Amino acid sequence: MRKVTPILQTLICYLFIVLFVYAAVSKLIDFETFQTQLGQSPILTAYATWIGYAVISIELIITLLLCFRSTRQIALHASFIIMIAFTAYIYIILHYSDFIPCSCGGILEKLSWEQHIVFNLVFVLLAYIAIIIQTSYSKFKISILLFTEIFIGIGLLYFLHISSEKTMRINNPFIRKFQPHAIDHPTNITLPSNGFYFAVAQGDTIFLGVTTAPLLLGTIFPENDILQIDTIQLDQMDLPFQNARIQVNYPDYSLVDGYVPAIFEGKLPSKKAYRQFENQAYFSRIVKTSSSNYIFRGQSTQTGENILGLQNTTTHHISFNTKILEKKWMESLIPMVLLLMILL
Repeated sequence: MRKVTPILQTLICYLFIVLFVYAAVSKLIDFETFQTQLGQSPILTAYATWIGYAVISIELIITLLLCFRSTRQIALHASFIIMIAFTAYIYIILHYSDFIPCSCGGILEKLSWEQHIVFNLVFVLLAYIAIIIQTSYSKFKISILLFTEIFIGIGLLYFLHISSEKTMRINNPFIRKFQPHAIDHPTNITLPSNGFYFAVAQGDTIFLGVTTAPLLLGTIFPENDILQIDTIQLDQMDLPFQNARIQVNYPDYSLVDGYVPAIFEGKLPSKKAYRQFENQAYFSRIVKTSSSNYIFRGQSTQTGENILGLQNTTTHHISFNTKILEKKWMESLIPMVLLLMILL
C-alpha cells in the first residue's frame, strides 16, 4: 500500500495538470466568449473583466506548482479550494438563479450543468485523497483544515456575489448584464461556403455577397429557411476585377471595384447591372449612401495620402475633401527619427 499511494498522488496531480491546462487554454483561445459568459452570470457580472484574467492565471499558477514536489502540497490545497468554489458556483446557478448562462468551453461545454457538478465533485474527491496521502497532520487537524478550505471557497464566492450586487444596484457604474437569451434561433440556414458577407438587410430580407464569386447575389427571404442565389449580369465583363463587392440600398444595388475602377448599378428584381463610371476615380473603400451617391476613400495623386471623396452616378460629379483626414504629427515624425538614428 505504501508503494501505491505515491503513484496514486502523482497520478492525481497529473490529472489536475491536464484539467487546468486544458481549461486555461480553451478560455484563452476564445477569451471574448468566456468573458461574455461571465457577463451573463447573475453572480459575477460586475467583475466579469478581471475575473476572466484571474481564473486563467490561477489555473496556470496551480499547474506550475503541481509540477514541483516542494510546492505540490500547496497546489493540492489550492486545487481543492478552487474546485469547491466552482462546484458551489454551479449549485447556486442551478438552484437560485433566474436563468442559467452558457457552460464552459471546449469538451466540458458538452456536459450539462448537473453532469458538471458530478465532474467537479470527482476532482474535489481526488484532491482530498491526494492531500490525505501526503499530509502528516492528525485526522482532527486535517479535517479542520479541509473544512476551513471549504468555507474559504464558498465564502469567496459569496463575497463576490454580494459585492457584485452592491456594485450593480447601489453604486451603479453603468455596468450592464448581457442578455441571457436575447436572440432565439427558431430556424437556421447552412451557407454553402464561408465566403458570404452581408450586403444589407431590408426588413426581414437579407442580401448576401460572396467574396469568392463576386457576381453572385444571395437572398434570404422572410421565412428564413430559403437561400436563393442569383447571378448578376454586367454589361462589361472583360475588366480585371480584383476586389469586386456588392452593396445593396434596396431596391438599388451596386457592384464596385476600386482597382479597376468600376461602379455597376442595377435595380432589383432585375439582375442586369450597367457601368456608370469609366476610369473616373480609384478607391480603396466605398460606401453606397443612396441610389446614386457614394462616399469613397482614395489616394491623393499629389501627396499619396488618403482622402475622402463623394461621387454621384447620375450627375457624374466627383468632389474631394482633403481636410477631414488629417495626418497625426507624431506619425509624420517617425520617418525623420528613424533617419536620424541611422545617420547617428
